[in-house]
Amino acid sequence: MSNLMAMLNTGLSGIMAAQVQLDVTGHNIANLNNKNYSRQRVEVVSAYAMKSKEGTYGQGVKTVGVVRIYDEILTRTLRNETSSLAYWANNQQGLDSIQVYFNELETGSGLGEHLLNYFNAWQDLSVIPPDNSDESYIKRTQVLATAEELCAQIQNDYAMFRQLKDNINENLKSAVSEINAIAESIAKLNSDIVRVEADGSHANDLRDTRDALVNTVAQMAGINVTERPNGEIAVYIAGEPIVDGARAFKLELELREDGEYDVIWRASNIDKTSTVISNRIAGGTMQSDIYLRDTLINKYTKELDELVKTLIYETNKIHASGQGLARFTELTATNSVASPRFPIESEYGNLPYPLQEGTFQIKIYDAEGVLAATQSVSIDPKTDTLNGIAEKISTSGGDILNGTIQSYVDYQGYLQIRVTEGYTFSFGEDTSGFLVAAGFNNFFSGTDSSNISVDSHIKTNIAYISTSVEGDVGDNEIAKAIVEVQFKSVLEGGITISDFYGYFIGRIASEKQQTDLFVATKEMSVASYEEKVQAVSGVSESEETANLIIFEKMLQANARFINAVDEMLDIIVNNLGLVGR
Repeated sequence: MSNLMAMLNTGLSGIMAAQVQLDVTGHNIANLNNKNYSRQRVEVVSAYAMKSKEGTYGQGVKTVGVVRIYDEILTRTLRNETSSLAYWANNQQGLDSIQVYFNELETGSGLGEHLLNYFNAWQDLSVIPPDNSDESYIKRTQVLATAEELCAQIQNDYAMFRQLKDNINENLKSAVSEINAIAESIAKLNSDIVRVEADGSHANDLRDTRDALVNTVAQMAGINVTERPNGEIAVYIAGEPIVDGARAFKLELELREDGEYDVIWRASNIDKTSTVISNRIAGGTMQSDIYLRDTLINKYTKELDELVKTLIYETNKIHASGQGLARFTELTATNSVASPRFPIESEYGNLPYPLQEGTFQIKIYDAEGVLAATQSVSIDPKTDTLNGIAEKISTSGGDILNGTIQSYVDYQGYLQIRVTEGYTFSFGEDTSGFLVAAGFNNFFSGTDSSNISVDSHIKTNIAYISTSVEGDVGDNEIAKAIVEVQFKSVLEGGITISDFYGYFIGRIASEKQQTDLFVATKEMSVASYEEKVQAVSGVSESEETANLIIFEKMLQANARFINAVDEMLDIIVNNLGLVGR
């Protein structure tokens, strides 16, 4: 049969259970604003029943553990969506930087405006007679000024893209360093969790801390997480473990040939020392940074380079075949070869631009400015070397002018041309492309957006700006032809130089708009899953307040129960047997 001492234990179990539940409730309330906290609940069961001849009766309540309220599927889905949001949001930030830069310049100091000013200056020059008048020099000065401003703007645009890449490389360095530090912390938490849970306990707070660190990694790089029966986890980036139980691995950066950094996974064993994972990272800011650096910015830079290369080549091709107010007594090419003894089409003899079989003209003028001779120099890039071309220039028509013109290749691989005193020279029609490739009488120097500039001989003397074929009155054919360069196609689809800027900022705006849409969609998805996770794991102030009242009443009720049993014991001990005294 039941006894009063057992009844005291029953009441005591209720008080102890109420205390534990009050303690856990207080812990929940203390973490009300901790977004990384999962609310906890005390699991209780009835104590083992006792059998007697009167029947089976209970012996109170027993706490069997404190568990966290947690939904693994919801949490994993939220983590993946957050990683995806971080990817798109970082893309958005990168495109914001590019769009803000070009939109600010659109108001009058950007690439589009400079291109317009440059070609307008050539247009103004093309209607001025090629003479030594003040107006002619003023217009030539405007051409030089607008060309230098255009080159400066293009180089600024290139520098902006280069700065973005440098910033991204710094971001990757920071991310790699942070992930390595977090990996060490997760590995340590794995050990602590395994130790705490070895006796069947639940390391709730340690698990919350570990989950928060895992979520931080997920925002930087998409991850896969697996949990083992003992409670430890393995975390993978691009299929490679950065944490495996109590062991952490390293991510590092490795410099590529193009000057950018690859992310590599570093193992400690001999068989597999390192693996490049840059192109396999899926999600997070690191994937976004690599995409922005290696794909998006490279694409924009390549398109800018296509514009610049077309501008340089088409302008120089026309300019080289004309002449300005002054002709040359000597001139050095601006492009060199590695070895002048090898054919132009060979690896060591080649020039920056391709050549074809054809001829180019050199026009020689006497002291009175009268055309004395026109020499045609034949070019066959398959067989001609730069040394051979120099010899052709020196000997072609030699009997006419008795060696008035001479050419040679200097020790650095640059071709030089000079005429004897009293003579000058200019260039004429070029069907081979040699003048542009070698860099004779070019208007622009450089090869792409990083180094485009006005050629030094133009900067030195604006009289060298070519506007005519022969220098005759009314001959502005070269200037007019350069004006038409703005209508040359740059990109597929017939995008011309004059169309380029509108197309370029339109492309940026379109990609930014698409990215904004993805970000908005992902933000709604993340907000929805956060709400679901909070509904499961979040601490509710009203619910915990209600629990406080319940558990307090539970403690009070059990205390009254113990008091009642105590009174019964007092009667039995002190009052039984006193009747009739």
